[in-house]
Amino acid sequence: VDWGLDEGEEALLAFTQSIIRLRQENPVFRRRRFFAGSADHGGESELGDIAWFMPNGEHMDEPAWHNSLAKSVMVFLNGLAIPEPDRRGERIVGDSFLVMFNAHSESITFTLPGEEYGRVWIPEVDTAAREISAEDLEPGWQVEVDARSIVVLRNPRESDL
Repeated sequence: VDWGLDEGEEALLAFTQSIIRLRQENPVFRRRRFFAGSADHGGESELGDIAWFMPNGEHMDEPAWHNSLAKSVMVFLNGLAIPEPDRRGERIVGDSFLVMFNAHSESITFTLPGEEYGRVWIPEVDTAAREISAEDLEPGWQVEVDARSIVVLRNPRESDL
């Protein structure tokens, strides 16, 4: 077995390690239970642990849930609304995330949702880019998501406490 990695394999290894680290460091990606709401319409509930958006930054409405041609969606994962306690019975609090999915064959422009979901967004993952932008984003800003790719933004919990 040749364990030597070429440049592309090194890049894939580094990307995979970064995704594993992101999951390990953020409890919102390690939930033991599904979201609080019912399974229809993405499990949204009054708890606010998850929210779904159209690319224009508007909350998913009923027609959007039934649009079979829709190929792009954005989901908010609330790190401040994790209902289950940790192993010691303490409240779990973590950063919140926006995940933008673009399954379309062309790039799509996503508009970040309002300030109630986060005041600052830090790019963490872009599956179409070799390097992540270092620019912090604010509500209402637009993010170009390449075709068939995912962009993940993080809202540090310290920015909203």
